[in-house]
Amino acid sequence: MKSLGGWRLHTGKVLLGGGASLVLAACGGNYGGGVDAAGGGSSGAAPASNNAYPTPEAYFAANVEPNLGYCRTCHVPGGAADIAGGNLFLLDANPGDDYNNTDTAWSALGKGVDSNLLLQNPSGQHTHTGGSPWPVGSAGYIGMQTMLSCWNSGCNGPLGSGSGGPAPLPDDSALRAYFTANVEPNLGYCRICHVPGGLPTKPYFIEETGRLFLLSSNTADDYTSVQAAWMILGKGVDENLMLRNPGGKYAHLGLSPWPVGDKPYEAMRTVLACWDDPGNCSMISNAGGSSSGGGSSGSSGGSSSSGGGLSGAADAALRSYFAANLQPYLGYCRGCHVPGGLPTHPYFIDEPGSVFLLSADKAQDYDNVYAEWVELGLVLGEGVNNRLLRNPSGQYIHLGLSPWPVGSPAYEGMKTMLTCWNDPGTCPVPGVAAQN
Repeated sequence: MKSLGGWRLHTGKVLLGGGASLVLAACGGNYGGGVDAAGGGSSGAAPASNNAYPTPEAYFAANVEPNLGYCRTCHVPGGAADIAGGNLFLLDANPGDDYNNTDTAWSALGKGVDSNLLLQNPSGQHTHTGGSPWPVGSAGYIGMQTMLSCWNSGCNGPLGSGSGGPAPLPDDSALRAYFTANVEPNLGYCRICHVPGGLPTKPYFIEETGRLFLLSSNTADDYTSVQAAWMILGKGVDENLMLRNPGGKYAHLGLSPWPVGDKPYEAMRTVLACWDDPGNCSMISNAGGSSSGGGSSGSSGGSSSSGGGLSGAADAALRSYFAANLQPYLGYCRGCHVPGGLPTHPYFIDEPGSVFLLSADKAQDYDNVYAEWVELGLVLGEGVNNRLLRNPSGQYIHLGLSPWPVGSPAYEGMKTMLTCWNDPGTCPVPGVAAQN
């Protein structure tokens, strides 16, 4: 029996492809504190390290859970991996379920340790659309390997965090702070479609790469979800579709909400450049998470990506109008037009209904409604006379009936918004037309 810092683990061998691979095959000891019973060739018992995790769940939370944001990009119901084979490992929206879901997947995939696809796929030892985010020997690999070893042996001893444990993850706190301040606010637009069950996941959606970038309902997962998508899409910076699509450099049904040179584009470019080459991370300042040289023009304290290409005072004025004159009426829409709602079901015959989806975060409504107006205009060739106005007013068949009759405050509020987005120069909201 070997003692690795806080780990007291037996060693064993597993045949893999005809060869022998030394693995951690059993966890000796007990969870009650105390000492090991002698056996398995041990010459005696040793007390558990003060660094030992008392339960498998505690070890998982510290050493496996932080790495699963990458997996959650595809391995969720409706995600790119929800197909035969890949759907044997599916996570849900609640990270608190990850331990049980991963344990279930391990069993479904045949148990074992090094031979299990939970370890082989992300390490590059087996074909995996998601690439190899956990190379053999990396912290992610060792964390999962140790967990599988414990499950394989019955988990009858404490797991350690001492010198024999996974190496700590690099400190990326400055980059995460920058991402939160400069990229996160722009992802509400992406969340309209790039979510499990969203448009890119539909069978009729012809651009396969769209489903490789999916965000969960939890914005706290966005950093790892975006990083995972970046890796799956081939890494790099300017050539990556995470930048080319919203920048208008590649065909994108969501059009180009982040034109080249705009703050959202430069913010994403800064993050990709840092991931691609840590030497580029010198452009990230930990002071407030703002950019110290990412090529972004203007101050970082202003508004982020904005509907209709507006910025500054005009954008602020239109957002204020939206909050006062349209936001209060969207609760009715939220009854159906949400991910998993009625318009997203396969039997729902009016496909454009699934294009208008609101997230659970009302702060994203402005960007969401704008994104949907853009997409409905692209699909149906409409401007102001858009389904966002025609459906709730009774001018078009609508399962939700006509809650906003022509001339009602809600109707006029939506009409004003569409008018301003369609042609800011004719916008009746004070302070918008004068800025354009």
